[in-house]
Amino acid sequence: MGGNWFNYAGIGQEMIFYNSEKSASDQTSIEENVGDYFTQNTPLLDTYSGAAAAYSLRLLDSSYVGSAIRVRRSSDNTEQDINFNVFGELDTVSLLAFAGTGDAFVKTWYCQSGNSNDATQTNTANQPQIVSSGAVIVENGKPVVEFISKTLNVPNSATSSTMFAFSVFKTNDVTTEQGVYNFNANGSLSLNRGGNGVICMRNGNVGSSGTTATPHLVSAHHGTKVFIDGTQATTSVTGRLSNSDTLGRANYHLNGFIQEFIVYLSDESDNRAGIETNINTFYSIY
Repeated sequence: MGGNWFNYAGIGQEMIFYNSEKSASDQTSIEENVGDYFTQNTPLLDTYSGAAAAYSLRLLDSSYVGSAIRVRRSSDNTEQDINFNVFGELDTVSLLAFAGTGDAFVKTWYCQSGNSNDATQTNTANQPQIVSSGAVIVENGKPVVEFISKTLNVPNSATSSTMFAFSVFKTNDVTTEQGVYNFNANGSLSLNRGGNGVICMRNGNVGSSGTTATPHLVSAHHGTKVFIDGTQATTSVTGRLSNSDTLGRANYHLNGFIQEFIVYLSDESDNRAGIETNINTFYSIY
């Protein structure tokens, strides 16, 4: 190893040999497994701690020992928690084994911040979807929670006049106004609802960019700045995390998906670029 006719001048981390030919499907699965391991970055909250609420389909904190989501399958309405795999990603193998050939819906999206802010929906008709006909719903190769007139309720959290929020989302409709989250004039943060100061999809735009239905990373600092895919937009917003918060609110609902939503009740201006880099490294948005 490392030399045949010529010596190898470099480094190596992994070599695997099989005594049989692998199908194209097997090759893809093996490459994805290797790639998942070697492209991991440090869990976001390990470096940028202090989030008030944190929802994601990847592990955000290496000390977090809970599940990622609780799902309900369509075949018999049985529920089950789904954990993270060894790579810190959603355990889609367990998810599909549970869902079978049917659909699966998210009843609870567990908060990884260490606070009691799990997002839940007990009304089965309003639960967002994550598996469709036995297949995980994905974007850019990563699982997503699809919100189409669906909601998850977030309990009341501490409020602050300073707040920074980070989201990874996509809309299926770039012509209709849709709020990913909204900082209302009354000071509440209603996630994914249109209205005053909304970071929205209107006439093909997310704030000031985004003319196609593609994923976006939006960072919003209350009262001052909005950044879309790392670039500051011309939109200003005000507000704070307060009562009656929801993910995927039905009034001006998001016709699309959310992969990650993190809220800090602090000014993260100095950390914004680093947080965005961590998120973008995982999701490859821009």
